[in-house]
Formats: sequence, C-alpha cells, structure tokens
Amino acid sequence: MSDKHRWTELEYQAYLARTSPAIARTHVEAGVTHEWELHEQIRQEVARRGWVGLHGSMAHRTHRTRGEFDWTIIADKGRVFFIECKRPGAKASQYQLQLMAQARKLGHTPHIVESLLQFMEIVA
Repeated sequence: MSDKHRWTELEYQAYLARTSPAIARTHVEAGVTHEWELHEQIRQEVARRGWVGLHGSMAHRTHRTRGEFDWTIIADKGRVFFIECKRPGAKASQYQLQLMAQARKLGHTPHIVESLLQFMEIVA
C-alpha cells in the first residue's frame, strides 16, 4: 500500500469482510455496544464509496419525522438504501415499524442492521 492512503481500522475490517469473510466476521459481525458506533462505521463506509448519506441528528429527535430511517443512502447505479441502525437486541419503535410497512407497500425495501457486516451485505 502506498503512503498516500493508509487504511483506517474500519476500512481494513471492511476490506477483510469483503474479501475473506471467515477472517473478519467475528470483529465486524458482532455488532456494536452503542448505536452511535454503527452510525459512525456506516458514515465512514458511505464516504469511502463516494455515496451520499442523509442522516439526521441522533441528539435532536424532535427535528425528525417520527419513525424516520436513520439513513437514506443515495448510492451508485441508481440505488437508494433505507437503513435503520439498532444495537443487538434493540427493537424498532412502533413508528419505525409503521414507516417500514408503508415503504414496503410502496415497493421499497428498508433494512434494520445491527453490524457493519449486515450493512455491507445489503449494499453489495
């Protein structure tokens, strides 16, 4: 690797997850302790890919629509992803479930993810 670009730990783990899942699964698949950690991992991956990540403030829930997805990601090839992040074991709220059902009815596929690996499998 050149000195021009050194991978962050997250980039390296993401690379491992894409190229040799058996090696990286335990680190990346395990999920996170705090939801904000997963948000940061996704933010870094979205930026690395040059995509547009629309993400509201987790600190100001009143500035968001009830049930709004954590992420709306405008990706390459005309793809758009609706992502809701949860730490392992956490449940979606009734408002989130209602919005997901409405999105499905309109032909979209929203996702709940608990780990970077789940996110990367969805966007692959």
